[in-house]
Amino acid sequence: MTSTPAIIALCLLASSVARAGADAGAPPIAEMSLLDRAGAAETVAVSSIEIGRASAEVRTVEPRGAERARPLSGVLALVPRWWAGGSGGGGGGWSDASAAAAPPTSGWVELTDGQRFPGRPGPIADAGERLAWVSDRFGEFSIDLDRVRRVVVRPGESARGAETATDLLVLANGDRLEGFVESIRPTASPADGAFAAVVQTGGARAVIPVSQIAEVRLANPPVPAAGPVAWLSDGTVARLSGATTDVSRGLLSLRADVNSGTGADAGVMVAPGDLLALAPEPGRIVPLSAVPVAAHQPIGLSRRPGPRSAYRDDRPAPLNAADVLIPGPMVVEWALPEGAIRLIGAAALDDSDRAWGECTITAEVVPAGGAPVPVFSGGLGGALVRLQMAFDLPRTAGGDRLRIRVDPGDLGPIRDRVRLERVLLIRDAAK
Repeated sequence: MTSTPAIIALCLLASSVARAGADAGAPPIAEMSLLDRAGAAETVAVSSIEIGRASAEVRTVEPRGAERARPLSGVLALVPRWWAGGSGGGGGGWSDASAAAAPPTSGWVELTDGQRFPGRPGPIADAGERLAWVSDRFGEFSIDLDRVRRVVVRPGESARGAETATDLLVLANGDRLEGFVESIRPTASPADGAFAAVVQTGGARAVIPVSQIAEVRLANPPVPAAGPVAWLSDGTVARLSGATTDVSRGLLSLRADVNSGTGADAGVMVAPGDLLALAPEPGRIVPLSAVPVAAHQPIGLSRRPGPRSAYRDDRPAPLNAADVLIPGPMVVEWALPEGAIRLIGAAALDDSDRAWGECTITAEVVPAGGAPVPVFSGGLGGALVRLQMAFDLPRTAGGDRLRIRVDPGDLGPIRDRVRLERVLLIRDAAK
């Protein structure tokens, strides 16, 4: 016969197991780093991502197995697990080795809000001002030309260039044609490609089939990004209209905003490993690599090239946060974007300089017409090859600059190349 204490113990055990089962959620589908609204990173086991009209949340599995729902309104971004732990390899701030090694096999279209879709031009039935595009990830959609920034048809024959005041066609033979892209229209022959661009240039009108075009750059002004926005491993950067998780298959279903209302917005299945980053409010994030350098002055040597971004035109880094290489001691200034309140990232000696490099790094905000305000200082060299940077910025106004200074150590200015890794400027949510 079972004693009364034993029965009580069994009941308590059963109750505990039942509570554990109730608290336990779906198994994790990916490990990522979660950046809170101040930019602090936490490694999380993601079990689901749900984005709907009424709510949006990411669910994570806690160390003891319980599932926790986190509203995306409290998240700055989801990024790869290695984000805060060190260099992501690949030079551009991310470590997908297969993607970094593979040359692009298709072109892409880039929109004025930063969305980007690898794929190819789609056929059009009538002349007009809408581009048809077949995305490798999300299928076919059409978009107004005034929302298009670039159409890259031949990625191996087109280099990233500066902003243009007029529309620009880079032809397959290397010629450049500036003017105004009036419209696009069907071609006379399938051999000429999916469409032809009608361009007004020098008082004349030219019709250029896409088969002769490497890239089209339109002088449409940029517009602020609106979220949520996802960065995928194939180079897609897409604003999402929704997302769900197929827990049984461990897959994400993503719906792109460009497909909304087209009948093709049911969503596409994406492996969790293909989701490199998710920003609920991308307008709050400004990568330093995307901010033009306002000024630079070498220290110790009269001639030295300025800083350069490790941006990859064919495959953007997560959050577009490419590394910035400062090639030796110098003072560099960037114009601060409006509403910037915090900086996060890291400064590291370049891999080739870690044996002999020794330098100090200081950062300050330079108000327009005011005295510089120090915000960060640290030294690199010896065993210390990487410094975390996370600091608030003083209240800024138009014309204020961020100044970063690299000074040589006792060993001189030769091996002091510094890589600014994944540096983000966080803007006030009200801006």
